[in-house]
Amino acid sequence: MSILEDLYYGNVSPCDRDVKRGSKVDKLQTLVCQYEVELNETLTEKQKEILEKFKDAYSELYCCLERDMFAQGFIIATKIMIEVQNYRGEEI
Repeated sequence: MSILEDLYYGNVSPCDRDVKRGSKVDKLQTLVCQYEVELNETLTEKQKEILEKFKDAYSELYCCLERDMFAQGFIIATKIMIEVQNYRGEEI
């Protein structure tokens, strides 16, 4: 199956990735979770609702930005492929 077929059938998801234990991302995720627990212990119910709304909005924003960054990377890679394919040995 080609990569295009895999993308079409949902076998490839550009957003899915494994986080290696002990990596910087893993450590930061752990810290974020720890701080959220600590913060929640100090908040009123109303403040917890606001925090949840904030997290939902931030998550949606992050997804939009990640999608746009993926698209921009794909566009740049495509432009590189076109330039390479059209290269005929003259100076760039």
